[in-house]
Amino acid sequence: MALTTAVLVGCNQPVGLPNNRVHAASTTTVYCYLADTTDDQWSGHLDLFSGYMSIDSCIDSITPIIRRGYFKYQNRPYPRQIGYAVFWVPEFDASNGTVVCTLNYYQSAHNDYPTLEVRDMCIAYANPAKETLYWRAWDSNVVMATDNTHQQDGWYKVALTSEGVDSIVSLGTRAGALYTGWVFPGTRDSAYTEVYGATSGYSPYIKVVVTK
Repeated sequence: MALTTAVLVGCNQPVGLPNNRVHAASTTTVYCYLADTTDDQWSGHLDLFSGYMSIDSCIDSITPIIRRGYFKYQNRPYPRQIGYAVFWVPEFDASNGTVVCTLNYYQSAHNDYPTLEVRDMCIAYANPAKETLYWRAWDSNVVMATDNTHQQDGWYKVALTSEGVDSIVSLGTRAGALYTGWVFPGTRDSAYTEVYGATSGYSPYIKVVVTK
């Protein structure tokens, strides 16, 4: 009986809430879609064909499929492929709240199992050059999410890291474009994965849930 009484008192008088006041949490959900799903420039992949010297190298840009992979010729990247996707983060209030972000994407094709790192390119201006996109993605140390290639193609979701959440929250204070690079940092030859991008009907998106 003593244990039962203690439980009842605990339920009626939550610790830290005097006078039996109970705080009901409120939840706000927003979605970050590709910046403009009618324009295939908002997703694609950048391919580095590496020559013996930098002057021999070139970077090509292909849309709208988000592709990451590695192919080699004479032990050089030929090409290394980095996918990209530009999300629009709407303005939202995350002050004094707990934020959970989830990336949702549709894996459409793969060969072998190249791992995935989604990185924040940290670009704050519009229409950067394709060379800028490539190197910002490759050099970035802001990893927003990691995942493996899945055996079956289809929809998948992965939670954003704390750094990824910080990127979303920072942009959410004013609304803006988030440039993300989809990188396979390995060197297994002929390994690649494709994700549907803009204009496909299966575009990736980020779900943001704020609980206060």
